[in-house]
Amino acid sequence: MELYTWPEDRVKVLIDKNELFENGLDPHDGFVSNQKAELFFAKILRTICNHFNWSTNIQIEAEIRESVQDAVFLIIDCLDEQGDKMPLKQSESQSVLFRFAREEDVEAFAKRAQHHGITGGSFIVFDPCYYLLFDPAVMDDGWSTFVMLLEEYGERSPLDPDYVRNNGIVVNNDTALQFIAARYE
Repeated sequence: MELYTWPEDRVKVLIDKNELFENGLDPHDGFVSNQKAELFFAKILRTICNHFNWSTNIQIEAEIRESVQDAVFLIIDCLDEQGDKMPLKQSESQSVLFRFAREEDVEAFAKRAQHHGITGGSFIVFDPCYYLLFDPAVMDDGWSTFVMLLEEYGERSPLDPDYVRNNGIVVNNDTALQFIAARYE
């Protein structure tokens, strides 16, 4: 499962068809197992709530579409109790937190950053996403170029970095880019 922020405060969840089938769903024939399917959708809802810091009593509206990647994706609008669209809560932190849907994207960014002499950061895994946390105060004049490079591989997260640190696993602190680049050589 891959999780992305979509325009207008929506969420895109990309699910491989094999993962759907393993969880009681067949995209063409409907439910194979109602109980497994209900648990799977509850897991998706919990994951979305965790990664956007929302309570689990939200309502959702979802569009389901097939992807050319042998996957299905859901475009989800999250609604409050009154049925109004829930905006993403923006972090007040000065630090910059980026979310990556796939480990390969973090690896590709770390390798490219290495070529540009960019180092540092904290690497946090908060399933199913990967996060890199940077402090702009320790960066030089190339901060805007660095952020543009980050945006090619991931997306800026609205979450408070402390929330991600407390709920995820800090794999590496302060030397994340060097650690990731070395790990995948």
